[in-house]
Amino acid sequence: MPSEGESSGRGDSDWQILSDLMDEASRLAELGRVAEEVAVYDQIAQQFEGAPISFQQVVGTALWRKAVALQGSHSTDEAIATCDEIVRRFGQDPGFGGLVLDAKQLGYALQTVKVITTSFEG
Repeated sequence: MPSEGESSGRGDSDWQILSDLMDEASRLAELGRVAEEVAVYDQIAQQFEGAPISFQQVVGTALWRKAVALQGSHSTDEAIATCDEIVRRFGQDPGFGGLVLDAKQLGYALQTVKVITTSFEG
């Protein structure tokens, strides 16, 4: 949410929509409905792409949660792609340094596991 006195350039209704979508994704996660949870995170990322920075912080959180959900459901390639998307979207903004570092680390770890797994299967 924007801090007091900050103009987000979008209305309060947009904040309510974003909040409702994040709540919905959390409920779906609690129910173990990963595909639907991921779809909500995708909706957030698409709907709020290019929104002001205060919205982007929530979008970054949504993408991170998507990556973790995909990892947990053994959708390794999709989780790696989501980590790459986080780096692409937020890598140049120092305000997202922690998120970008986490995404790089998770993406690298998943790539490593994928290589090891593939070498044992082949």
